[in-house]
Amino acid sequence: MFKKNKKNKYNSGVTLIELITVITIFLILTAVIIADNSKLKTSATLQNLADDIALSVRKVQSLAVGVRGLNSGGGNVFDSGYGVHFSLDSNTAYTHLGSPKDFILFMDTTNNNIYDENPNNSDCGNPETGENECIEVLSIKSSDKISAVNLMINGKLESKTSGTLDIVFKRPKLEPSFCYMDSSSSYDLSVGISYIEIVIQNDKTLSTKIITVYSTGQIAIS
Repeated sequence: MFKKNKKNKYNSGVTLIELITVITIFLILTAVIIADNSKLKTSATLQNLADDIALSVRKVQSLAVGVRGLNSGGGNVFDSGYGVHFSLDSNTAYTHLGSPKDFILFMDTTNNNIYDENPNNSDCGNPETGENECIEVLSIKSSDKISAVNLMINGKLESKTSGTLDIVFKRPKLEPSFCYMDSSSSYDLSVGISYIEIVIQNDKTLSTKIITVYSTGQIAIS
C-alpha cells in the first residue's frame, strides 16, 4: 500500500517577500490615486473660477444693455455703465478695494470707465447712494488667485502683475471699455487694446487658466 504524502506545513501561507510586494503595490496605487484626485480637484476649482469670472463679465454686460438704471432725482437714469474690477495688489483694509483673492462688480455712476474706490466706506451693495460704486464682492475661497493681466496693445502682448483692471460696458454698446491702472497711477483707456487676458493660478500646483475678453465683447476660456 502507498502512504499518503503529508503536506509540508512550511509550504502553506504567504511569504514575507510576497507580503512586502503586495503592500508596496498597494501604496503605489494609493499614491497615484491621491495625486490624480488632487490634480482633478485643482483643475475643477480653476475651471469654476474661470467660469465665475466669465459669467460676471457677461452679467455686467447684460446689466448695462438691459433695463437696470440709476435711481436719481426720482427717476431712472440709464447713462451709467456696469463693470468688473480686478486688482493684482493685496488690500487688507476692505474687501471692496479688490485683491488677487476677489473681484468686484460695480456701477460706474461717475461715467469715467473706472471703479471709484472709497476706502473710507466699507459698504457694498447700494451704489445709488453715491458712497461707493460697489455692487458685489466675489471672493475666491480656493487656493486659486488672479495672478496676472495681459494686455494686447497695438499687436504687442504686455503682461502685468500689479495694478488694477476695469472692464466696463455702457448702454447701448455690447463692446467693453478696458482701463488698466498701474502703480504710478497712469491710465490706458482702451487705446489700441484688442483684447485682455485675466490669468488665474493655483498656488499649490501653479496650474493656470486664462479668461480672454475681446474688444468685440466676446469671452473665451483657455
